[in-house]
Amino acid sequence: MQQQHSLKVSIIKCTDLPKVDLLGSCDAYVQVWVAHSDPNKFKQAQTDNEEGIKQTRVITSLNPEFNEQFQFKFPQVNSGMEKKDPMDKYLVVRVVDKNAILKDEVIGFVMIQFFGLNLKVGKPLRRTYPLIDAKSGSIELFFEAVPSVGSNDLAVTNQNLPISELYDNTFMTVGPVIGTVTSNSARVLVECSKAINLNVQVFGVCERSHFNVEESFFKKKRSGSHSKVLNNSLMTMKKQGICFSKTVSIEKSNTPFVFQLDGLKPDTVYRVEFGNICNGETRVGIIKTMIDEDKLSQIPDSSHKLTINCVSCNFIERREPGKDTWERMLEQIDNTDVLLHMGDQIYADYGHNAFDEAVKICNSRNKVSNEEEELIKEEFRKYYRFNWNHIATRKVLSQVSNLMILDDHEIRDDWGSNPSDQTQGSIPYYVGSLAREVYWEYQRSLRGDVSNKEEIFKKHEAYYNIIGDTGIVVLDLRASRSFLEHQSGNNLKFMTEDQWKDINNWILEEGGPLSSPKVKSLVIVCSVPLIFLNKKITDKLPTLNSELDDFKDHFVFGDHFPEQLKLLELMKKWKEADSKRNGLFLGGDVHIGGSTSIYKNGEVLCEQLTSSAICNSIIPLFESTLLKFLIGASDELVDGWSFKHGSWNKERNYGLVQIGMNEKSNDKKCVINSYLNTHKEAFIK
Repeated sequence: MQQQHSLKVSIIKCTDLPKVDLLGSCDAYVQVWVAHSDPNKFKQAQTDNEEGIKQTRVITSLNPEFNEQFQFKFPQVNSGMEKKDPMDKYLVVRVVDKNAILKDEVIGFVMIQFFGLNLKVGKPLRRTYPLIDAKSGSIELFFEAVPSVGSNDLAVTNQNLPISELYDNTFMTVGPVIGTVTSNSARVLVECSKAINLNVQVFGVCERSHFNVEESFFKKKRSGSHSKVLNNSLMTMKKQGICFSKTVSIEKSNTPFVFQLDGLKPDTVYRVEFGNICNGETRVGIIKTMIDEDKLSQIPDSSHKLTINCVSCNFIERREPGKDTWERMLEQIDNTDVLLHMGDQIYADYGHNAFDEAVKICNSRNKVSNEEEELIKEEFRKYYRFNWNHIATRKVLSQVSNLMILDDHEIRDDWGSNPSDQTQGSIPYYVGSLAREVYWEYQRSLRGDVSNKEEIFKKHEAYYNIIGDTGIVVLDLRASRSFLEHQSGNNLKFMTEDQWKDINNWILEEGGPLSSPKVKSLVIVCSVPLIFLNKKITDKLPTLNSELDDFKDHFVFGDHFPEQLKLLELMKKWKEADSKRNGLFLGGDVHIGGSTSIYKNGEVLCEQLTSSAICNSIIPLFESTLLKFLIGASDELVDGWSFKHGSWNKERNYGLVQIGMNEKSNDKKCVINSYLNTHKEAFIK
């Protein structure tokens, strides 16, 4: 018989609620219910009819204290669950203003993932959450896991046991997330509710050639509405038979684990299934292997292609129901080879604020016990479980090669800009180091082994990847200038001397992997745009308002400026070595998307595409109008460098980059076309 554990939720109090009525007060009450999320229809999800909505009493105050307790059932974890995934069950907490005449007004809400909390029996959690969609206000909640009758003996003997381990069945809590994919291998990340010998089965699906490209692929597209939706055809296509199976030993619950699949064929689609988890039907992976390297080396000028999507700023609670940009991307995911995550894959300093909770755990200490360190890491892991289980996001991550980079919100807003972030021995530095380790667990592990933490900590987070004849360089604008500030030197404080040395070796030095004649296209990825506003405007904005401090993290701010020019010169030198080469800069972070042409002495060097945000608040009309004006006023750099911005779009968006070699072209030059996609429009240039 399946266990039915419970979650006790105490509504403690709300603080600093907005003034709603004419008397400057608020008649507040709290609604609580359980829901299986349908994120593209209801932002706050649908009510689960089984348990219904529970409600506190009404209190007239901007700081009401409720101290009321409710109890809900944890999700069932059955082998016959079909498409109901236990990670899709949420607790929805909504603060409402009572109105005697008109309809009650929703002030704000929070959503809490039942199993995302990773509650341990006998160890309740007290957390304060800012209210989403509210002008102001927060709510304090108290959570406690209550095991079912029959599970108490096991729970009492181990107070550190997560509630998920009291179930007989195992389910996947994160993943599968596909990491680096080559022509013959793929890395896969999973996280499970219990330690398990995971049964992995790999099936062939079909061939998917990067050669024999249609002529239309190389032509510049016109913007318009989305069309020709693929409806996820590779996921629904019939599998051709099992290729191989393997057993993966996962020794720790609720902690990510990465394994590698080798012996795959180039230009082929595989389906990955997991045989002994109860939510296996919603946890299927699709691997699309990369171009046949041997064939490409024999006929390098033959027509071939690579398709890249890019995203940044994934604040999942701030999506727009019915206009989910993740859902729009998913419709065309069969065409995508790589998804570049350019920063802010999570917002760990929002919601219950992992960084602040970690500082509380430290309690003025700059070193805590191993058990307390694990508690701090768990504060950050919850955000990955929440963000990466958004249904459309989960489906995208499971069907494309994902490459990611550390940015500030993986730790704390503006990480690296404050002196304490760079000071060894400070509490922020210590907490940031632990958050960085969690980044390694979920993001860096997608591209390589992260077991040697001491050695990894000494290096920056920049890296490169080569797919066919395309090189991708991902820059580190956070870890290097905080944890490795001592490597910065006199004039390279933004990216540090060590990172610059590696980048030059990769791209320009003889024998460097990206200086090879085989590499014809170079994509350089930054968490912020390389080029956005001019230096004078960028330096001025943070002095006007503290909310504009983000501009301190741009390439042209303060003494960062020489490094912007250094990157431009690097791209120029790389292109000059071969007339067939082409390049592109990618950036995110700024909550507005657009294209930029970069010039040297009046001649086009390359393009830049800025994509932001995939899932965050839209900049208000006045601010966006002002920002577009400032963007339009920026065009000059120095030393013959200039730029011209194209159109910019404030809607939620993701980037699309199509790279290819057209054998029918006269110059045989690599083609790079980059676009912005919103929920409404495609191929925005």
